[in-house]
Amino acid sequence: IERMPLTVLTGFVPRGLLVDPEQATLRAGARIQLTAEGRLGFDGAIALEGVALDVPRVASAPIRDIAIDVRARGSVDPRLTSLRVDEARVRSASVELSATGELTRTREGSAIRFEVTLPETPCNRLLRALPSALLGNLAGLSLSGTFAGQVRLSLDMANLDATDLAIDLDNRCRVESADALASIDRLRQPFLHQVEERPGQWREFVTGPGSPDWTPYDAISPHMVNAVLTTEDGGFFSHSGFTVREIRGAIVTDLRAGRFAYGAS
Repeated sequence: IERMPLTVLTGFVPRGLLVDPEQATLRAGARIQLTAEGRLGFDGAIALEGVALDVPRVASAPIRDIAIDVRARGSVDPRLTSLRVDEARVRSASVELSATGELTRTREGSAIRFEVTLPETPCNRLLRALPSALLGNLAGLSLSGTFAGQVRLSLDMANLDATDLAIDLDNRCRVESADALASIDRLRQPFLHQVEERPGQWREFVTGPGSPDWTPYDAISPHMVNAVLTTEDGGFFSHSGFTVREIRGAIVTDLRAGRFAYGAS
């Protein structure tokens, strides 16, 4: 397939998700052969260019200029009950991920197992690979250091209690510089804060050091701090922003509910 417009996919994705699909293209090619196991082996690539998505929960403006190149090798059971990916590489901008995995279907439900690895990558390269609509006020950041990680998930819809999730991160990113919008210095003086109390209903107020209702952290009762930690995140001071147990619990809860009922990070 050579440069096929994404307009052909509009009937297969949620209405309004694709923005200007006529300006986005898809290229694909694959070699398929019968393996010694009686499976259909594949070795191919798919490339998407110029994709724009409207996802209000993620970004207030359409996420544009998405380009993804996927190369994968694996096999499919002729009865379409099993898909195995022996090796896959996903590249966007100058960042590359590797992945392996397997999806199986039975009468009891589907099961998935996958492993995704991000090799050691300069932090600034990761930041610049994000579409501008996702960066927002972070566009002026400059980072040093490297970041690497691996995510492993094993999930069986017939036995969600056995879901296994592992996240291993090596975060060595450091902020080297930031413009006025992203600088921490904005928080060292009174600033205007906006809170969305209800969908579409915002409230503004001034807070920060020097504002009338500001209380420095050192002056807050430790009982108040412990009360907040008990109800919100008991491991706040011990984890680095990722609580695997809570993320796993959110995945299981959402799958059981059939919707986004619970979140975690």
